[in-house]
Amino acid sequence: MNKLFYGDNLIIMRNMSAESIDLIYLDPLLTATEVTICSIKIPPACLYLSKSRRSATSGNRLNEHVDYDIEGIPQSVEQARYLFEQDPFQFQYWAVERTGGFCSNKKTADKGIDGRLYFETAKTLCSMVLSVKGGSIKPADIQDLHGVLEREQGTELAGFICLKEPTKAMIQEAGAAGFYEYQGVKYPSGYIQR
Repeated sequence: MNKLFYGDNLIIMRNMSAESIDLIYLDPLLTATEVTICSIKIPPACLYLSKSRRSATSGNRLNEHVDYDIEGIPQSVEQARYLFEQDPFQFQYWAVERTGGFCSNKKTADKGIDGRLYFETAKTLCSMVLSVKGGSIKPADIQDLHGVLEREQGTELAGFICLKEPTKAMIQEAGAAGFYEYQGVKYPSGYIQR
């Protein structure tokens, strides 16, 4: 298609084929009077979506590291640590989006929920709450997550994503949450991912 459109997104997009779009990025802070753009920050979710769409569609495929590079998204523990040190909230967004989850809109007072993963059962839509920690961690973090799991309706699982190695006590605490059965397979209700 190779066209730029100016106008109401909803009206224009209703008339477009879903296969014709590789990436949509909106920056509400950029106005028409701003002409010089030094850099563009694209949220990781947009990059992952564009990358996955490129992989899933046939035709003109672009290969990462051959045709383009993505800068600023951690590919190692050291890079993740650096992101956390620079901006803890961006680290949190990156960690949640890396799982395929959706970030919480709240930066603080989020009641222990940094994001959610959604999945369907035969009866309803369920979720897994996600808590992300880049700094110090302790067994009480897992106990708090158990409280979230019990409090939040429609939440069947809880995931704890941490930058540091979890302690044995944390792993035991996560195991105490029991199991959730999904499509005949039992999964731990509390899960820790480093």
